[in-house]
Amino acid sequence: MSNSRWVQILLALWLVVFLCSLALRVFGPAEGLGFLRGVERAAGFVIGQFFAGVVAMQARSFAIRLPKGDALRLVGQVPLMVTAAMIALAFVLIVRALNQGLA
Repeated sequence: MSNSRWVQILLALWLVVFLCSLALRVFGPAEGLGFLRGVERAAGFVIGQFFAGVVAMQARSFAIRLPKGDALRLVGQVPLMVTAAMIALAFVLIVRALNQGLA
């Protein structure tokens, strides 16, 4: 199978995993009591994003093998950029919470 086909398949898989992870976070049941209410949803979101990140790395590894100037080469790197942006955002939010004494 060609690299471009692998990139297309992995992009579709990444999108499904990414959206399912978000849907679990938004629409999943909030179980538990008090402070821990909804922790399962957050944990499910993080696990889903981890698997989406693994798929994004694979998509990029196939995308960089495509010839320069190919639009799929650029599009194949977008999922990893989104994953990196989400990690950076989480880091900023954690640091901000620590600085404000919330954690």
